[in-house]
Amino acid sequence: MLPPCGTRRLPASRSPVTDHFGRHGGAGCVPGHGAARGAVRGGDCRADVAGIAFGDVNRPFPRRCLISAGPTSEPVDAVRRLTNFSTGSLGTLLANALAMAGHEVVLMRSRAAVAPPPVFAVEVEPFSTAEELRGLFERRATTDPVWVLHAAAVGDFQCDGIHAREADGTFRAMVEPKVSTGHGELWMRLRPTPKVLSLMRGWFPNGRLVGWKYEANGARADALARGGEQVASNRTDACVVNGPAHGPGYTVLRPGEGDALLPDAPSLAGWLADWMARDGRAAAGVFPS
Repeated sequence: MLPPCGTRRLPASRSPVTDHFGRHGGAGCVPGHGAARGAVRGGDCRADVAGIAFGDVNRPFPRRCLISAGPTSEPVDAVRRLTNFSTGSLGTLLANALAMAGHEVVLMRSRAAVAPPPVFAVEVEPFSTAEELRGLFERRATTDPVWVLHAAAVGDFQCDGIHAREADGTFRAMVEPKVSTGHGELWMRLRPTPKVLSLMRGWFPNGRLVGWKYEANGARADALARGGEQVASNRTDACVVNGPAHGPGYTVLRPGEGDALLPDAPSLAGWLADWMARDGRAAAGVFPS
């Protein structure tokens, strides 16, 4: 659980959240030290952060991490958009948790996210459309061994025009900034959005890439099968599967390394932080005795 207030996880130069744990009872302090989830009072800390358990409190080998969070929003006209129900809460929780654990975090967070923003020292870059999100990742392309947690809910479709059907059966494109309901019944043409995940391995050839697969159709076995297909087709290192088809919790699929079933978001965050810590130690040639 969280360390007692005043505990320093890493030297000041190594952790962006060292000073968060100030004097006992200070702003942002988590009372109860290892209290049950939801026991946060005052300050800016979120109850879900208090529920995170780390296997290794002092992490001497922090990793660089890029996290995406929240829904994409694709314009329909000047005042309407296509989006989804994602709140950005999971990606923001991951950013908080990994920063707490001493990792260097960049959060690419949707402007439409309604979850509270991160409370720890995290660099935040906003996006709206899938194309904007793609640009944020592409600008950070590197051969360094960064971690990428692509948790954003990228919409499957973009609007490719709104049309009115004429009496002769032809379609006329609507070009006004705000399409009026006075036109009556209209048709919207949709085209698939680019799959950002499919480009990741080219941008981060030496990175640890983790995709997400939210499945609403089928059964648990179907959801896990689609997650496995995502890993294979996009050459990622893992896929986090969740959604109604999966059922409660999250499954992290890691072909060749072993899968993990986590009951909730804080458990997932702690598990990912531990995986990053182990990866950092292995990269430095430091192994448990």
